[in-house]
Amino acid sequence: MAQASGLILQFWNALLVGDDLTVISIVDDPEYAYLLDAIYDTSNIEQWKNFRFNYRGLRLWSLTYEQELTTPLHITAGRGFTQCLRHLLMWGARVDLAPGGTTALHEACEECQPECVKLLLQHGANPNATNEDSQMPLHVCTELDSLEC
Repeated sequence: MAQASGLILQFWNALLVGDDLTVISIVDDPEYAYLLDAIYDTSNIEQWKNFRFNYRGLRLWSLTYEQELTTPLHITAGRGFTQCLRHLLMWGARVDLAPGGTTALHEACEECQPECVKLLLQHGANPNATNEDSQMPLHVCTELDSLEC
């Protein structure tokens, strides 16, 4: 496990606030392109020091029920940061990456982000992907506000 610092920490912070210019400037550097599919362990968001990335497409398996894994696509889709999401997808982030069992499309549907849902679908997100509870993205649209999705 590595502690996030420098540009990696700056990338994380940019994702959290939807700062697409910072996100672009970081992933534009070939040295940091792997961050597109970075996997963050956010089990303890106050001390999220368990920054994990998997740049070779290996699978991460959680050995504890408390572990929550997320990616840049999940963060931006769930928060409605359409511009950030668009840039990540254009740079090649894997649209159906689901390290914690859910895809970014699940996240966008659950958080009622219709523009992000559209964008993910336009980039090939699988609307039939199931999460760890065997639910497809449409199944997690449970709020009245999420009817748009």
